[in-house]
Amino acid sequence: MSEPTTRTVAVGIGGPMGPPASMLTARPQAAEKAGYASMWWGDHYMGWVPRSIWTPDISAVARPGTNPDTFFDPVAAMAVAGSVTSTISIGITTESIRRHPVALAQQFLTLQHIAGGRTILGIGGGEGENILPFGLPFDRPVGRMEESIRVIRALWGSDGPVAFEGEHFRFDDAVFGLPAPESGFPELWLCGTGPRMCRVAGELGDGWLPAMITAEDYADRVGRIDTARARAGREQDPFTFGLFGFTAVAPDVDAAQPLLDHPFVKGMCLTLPAAAYERHGAAHPLGASAVGITEYIPGRYGRDEILKMIDSIPPEVVREHVLHGSPDDITRQLEPYVRAGLEHVVLLNVTPLADLSLARESFALTDAMAPGLTYQL
Repeated sequence: MSEPTTRTVAVGIGGPMGPPASMLTARPQAAEKAGYASMWWGDHYMGWVPRSIWTPDISAVARPGTNPDTFFDPVAAMAVAGSVTSTISIGITTESIRRHPVALAQQFLTLQHIAGGRTILGIGGGEGENILPFGLPFDRPVGRMEESIRVIRALWGSDGPVAFEGEHFRFDDAVFGLPAPESGFPELWLCGTGPRMCRVAGELGDGWLPAMITAEDYADRVGRIDTARARAGREQDPFTFGLFGFTAVAPDVDAAQPLLDHPFVKGMCLTLPAAAYERHGAAHPLGASAVGITEYIPGRYGRDEILKMIDSIPPEVVREHVLHGSPDDITRQLEPYVRAGLEHVVLLNVTPLADLSLARESFALTDAMAPGLTYQL
């Protein structure tokens, strides 16, 4: 019988998304001091909480004069964070619809210089609430994403004019003169779970960072990515299997249940695909064929309508997709993912959305996990 293997999973945390600007220096420095391996920013215009229910009677976090769609530009925020820290990695999840791949190549190589080699460009197909209300094209998003990555790689590796001919991007005699720092180019992680996304991650990525996925599906996708890496001859290339873990942090699982039942936390599950509901014998509130993340536009729903939709979400769906309880509980809930290959988890504490009075306590509990999670497998 073989001896158990010790594995330590690196832990990241979400970065400051909006005012006050002082948090752009204070929180990254505090996270680095606590021992977190990374800090991450989403790229949002619109949040997941509809304004129609952003009211103090539902949550104290919805203070008068505030709204759920207040976001800094994440690239600027990352530049500040990278300039005031020295060890913590800084990452983003974005897409190539609002940000052209040439701009992404320049922006993130610039960040790589600022941060001294600690930058991660996470890229996916995009989220409906950031695309559709603004009149941007949202057809074939994964194909656009794949081409975008190829464009970025071509520009980063160029030594002279570059030509590219694709379905989404075409250019001739393009030049890109910014060199990489001694630490090399930024890492490029894929954010998504579909079959094509997994293939592209294996062929072109340095890592994978999905969100709200079951352990069973996570293991399946790891297998798909490993197959793609093998077919591309990249088995020996460095690659990190990550996970965005939304967390409702409390002293124990029972104490976390009211947090999971809160409309702001429960409503995040509207971004899930229909299959996540079918597994529990329920229908997706957005329809039987809903993808979730591509259709859910929070700003389009009135108060009564959205509360009815959220109320119809089975509690089993929420428990399955939101880590909850104490640090020990969350560590145990992550173990099946670790057995499947998880190496880096980003903990996104949603507790204050449900109960603002628990903000300080929940972040203190989260900080207990910052140095990493250790498993005997």
